[in-house]
Amino acid sequence: MTQVNHLEQERAKSKTTALVQSALLVAFLALSAQISLQLGPIPFTLQTAVVALTALLMKPRQAAFIMAIYLLIGAIGLPVFSGGKSGLAGLMGPSGGFLWGFVIACALGSFVRVHIQKPEGQSLLRELIGDICCVLIVMAVSYVCGLIQLMFVAHLDLMAAFLAAVAPFVVFDIAKCALAIVVALAIRKALGGLES
Repeated sequence: MTQVNHLEQERAKSKTTALVQSALLVAFLALSAQISLQLGPIPFTLQTAVVALTALLMKPRQAAFIMAIYLLIGAIGLPVFSGGKSGLAGLMGPSGGFLWGFVIACALGSFVRVHIQKPEGQSLLRELIGDICCVLIVMAVSYVCGLIQLMFVAHLDLMAAFLAAVAPFVVFDIAKCALAIVVALAIRKALGGLES
């Protein structure tokens, strides 16, 4: 086998691996949205954990792509949003800002993590700092995007929107993000890293 053929096979394998990883994360995201408890205008789901996990495992472009695919399949009518909702109404409703915010949050969180953790092979402390910064960014960006849309759609002021959409979820979201970090560390250790 020539070196060129070997490189082509490695590229094809890498692309296939990235595609499988993306499909699995989209499926986990859709599944996590179905574990839902309605708390006021914003449902409690496990999506935050999967969004954080995506940002923790994938490069920024891949992370944003995964979130965009999730939104696209929900927008065209597949019941992947919380409580089995779908369509543009899910994206335009009170909690829609959280959904489209996932794209920005995942890309930005992943971007910061990748840059903190460079060069690869650094200490566990540096990896952990990158992961913590990543999930904090994911949470903050998701909250900001969610608050903006909730304020607009429900005609709420900032404090009312915060009390309805952020305050009841912060502790749970921190716990879900901590779980995502533990899972990401274990996956990276077991597989030697997922980024491709």
